[in-house]
Amino acid sequence: MVALALFAGLLAWSIGPAQGYVYKTAHGLYRDCAAGIASHSETGRHRYRRCADFIEQIFNNWNLNQDNGICSRYADGELPKAYVEYWRHRRRGLLPGLFTSAESSVNQFLDSEKQTCPVPDPKTHPP
Repeated sequence: MVALALFAGLLAWSIGPAQGYVYKTAHGLYRDCAAGIASHSETGRHRYRRCADFIEQIFNNWNLNQDNGICSRYADGELPKAYVEYWRHRRRGLLPGLFTSAESSVNQFLDSEKQTCPVPDPKTHPP
């Protein structure tokens, strides 16, 4: 019985980190991203990393669902800062982001930043 409980605990622990932190609201995601930008403390860096990991997951899914030739304006490392700036400019109402899911807020941000992929120069990047 103890072995079964230990196995279940190890299984839950091994699955948990691979899934990453899941945000429920856009407000929580925004707070973590903004905290990491504003603070250089260990807690701020941890919150920023958690935010960046979540946005990267959504970004990867978003990328897979785009038509050929559609890219994001920002690269992976720039996404959390760009997300904060986007929502800073869009803030409206008394309780922004409390009732919006984090996933839909990231998708809305990514959709607003999509562009045609740059075409590489054949002289510098041959096929």
